[in-house]
Amino acid sequence: MIKDLLLQKQDLQYKDFTSKLLNDDSVEVIGVRTKDLREIAKGLDLSILGKPSNVQEIRILKAFVLGKTKIPFKRKLEYVDLIISQGEVTNWANTDTLASSLKDFKTNQEEGLLYIKKLLKSYEPFTIRLGLVFLLNYYVNDCYYKEALKLVINTNVDHYYVKMAKAWALCEFYIYNKDTKYYFKELDQETLKMLKQKIRDSFRIAKEDKEIPI
Repeated sequence: MIKDLLLQKQDLQYKDFTSKLLNDDSVEVIGVRTKDLREIAKGLDLSILGKPSNVQEIRILKAFVLGKTKIPFKRKLEYVDLIISQGEVTNWANTDTLASSLKDFKTNQEEGLLYIKKLLKSYEPFTIRLGLVFLLNYYVNDCYYKEALKLVINTNVDHYYVKMAKAWALCEFYIYNKDTKYYFKELDQETLKMLKQKIRDSFRIAKEDKEIPI
């Protein structure tokens, strides 16, 4: 069983650290480091995606397996839908790992953007966050800058992890194009505060660009 493989790599200190960081009581955390999860994922195939699990590490394994498997992009999106329908997108680590694993978005930008628009219409905050993280990972470019930025700005959901993803995305867009700052006036105060902190913490933003008068 996959859980047995995970238990062999268990680190109890890392389990406590991860549990606190996730802030998600709905999942069971075993405590396995990412490098070990990537190694385990090498021996798994897509059959893992058909079995719902509340184990955090198994959910991360699903993202790694889906990312590495060579299948059509449309089929991958169907698997993302399956993961969402199984109720397995419940924390920031799920969304961020899944988004960063699906690098196929780089070569399927138009189809991917249509899918993201669907995610952003969801009523589930972490599904919305997934859409935002897809945008910040794959759409900060000349071709999609304006359209993707507007999608981010127009996502207004009163949920901490959605606002944090929005701030993160806007920071990425600001790094890419400083004119992004003209959109900051449309933000609520909580998101703006998060964004300013992201900008201050970024090593990719020049000192003179860190203070944003709003």
